[in-house]
Amino acid sequence: MFILAFLILLAETKDLQQQELLFPVLLESSTNPLERPEDIIPDSMDDSGDDYSSGDTYFVLVTSFIEGENGSGKLWVVPNDPEMVEFSYELITGLDKPTGSCLDVNHGFLYIVDNGFEDQGHIYQYEVQWDTDEIFILSRNIYVIIYSGRKPYDCKIDQYGNMYFLEAEYDSINMISYLDLYSGFTNMNYTIYSSEPYVSYPVALQVEDSEDIYFANLYNGDEVGSINRADAYTEYINGGEVNILVKNKYKAWGVAHTAKDLVFFSLDSGEIWAVDDKNSDELYMKNKDLMKKPRGMCYGDSKVFVAEFDDGIVWIFKDNGKQESPEMFIAIQGSYSVFCVNSAVGLVVLWMIYCF
Repeated sequence: MFILAFLILLAETKDLQQQELLFPVLLESSTNPLERPEDIIPDSMDDSGDDYSSGDTYFVLVTSFIEGENGSGKLWVVPNDPEMVEFSYELITGLDKPTGSCLDVNHGFLYIVDNGFEDQGHIYQYEVQWDTDEIFILSRNIYVIIYSGRKPYDCKIDQYGNMYFLEAEYDSINMISYLDLYSGFTNMNYTIYSSEPYVSYPVALQVEDSEDIYFANLYNGDEVGSINRADAYTEYINGGEVNILVKNKYKAWGVAHTAKDLVFFSLDSGEIWAVDDKNSDELYMKNKDLMKKPRGMCYGDSKVFVAEFDDGIVWIFKDNGKQESPEMFIAIQGSYSVFCVNSAVGLVVLWMIYCF
């Protein structure tokens, strides 16, 4: 396979110049013209593409960091193939506290949510090219800061290329249009949901079919945490319906909606649960003894991937309501969030052929 040859070459090469060709030094876009490719110019806000949660899973993106160490944050690319996991690689380094990532599978934009240290966090935008079962790389050596503010936590992209992201300390769910993202503007977000009890220090979300938002609240009034579902489209702030699916006795950290209409979530107690999206009285304990600090989740290939921060392991759960001992996927120190790269169509890697 092409990916095998590439990763073996990357592991064995001692040539710094060749490594820079594979993973170029990143420069902020303020000193570089964007000059976007014409094929990703938005021509209609009504044109929808694939949903990021649909199709086969080719890679899992994992963010990691060491608590309290500035610049320790990384984004890893992990092939979703047991025989290829050992060839996982660091795509982006030098982040502070990356607590989420998301991919626009239709336009080739990668976003990383860096919670930051102290008060300042950012969301970064990169351009990537990838091919199914082949390789996932940066296609340009520039990045864009599309958000700068207090404590962003997670992001997801809908079928139109619009971003939904969380501002935890402002108790808000926000949106940025694809046109503003494409243009490289900073802080063009607007709030669609805000304030307790429905939005209370949100830390994880999923957008399903551009219709529903599932999000985890770290706090929820008198209760400690909650798992919620809200309308993705609203004409004004707090204008959509919000349903609390589960109120928890512990802080809620991760959320993932599956093809079987189960909503998985992780708790500060170390427990993993699933609730029936259509009947919230149906609640299932998946595991309670294995993890210390389960955090982010993603869904792909009928599996739920869960990042465990304390032990630095990504685990795999089956898409059902049965209690189980999960399967270990990969060990990465400080694993915090996961994003499943799902798609029926990949973006062909052209310049890699040139490099070789």
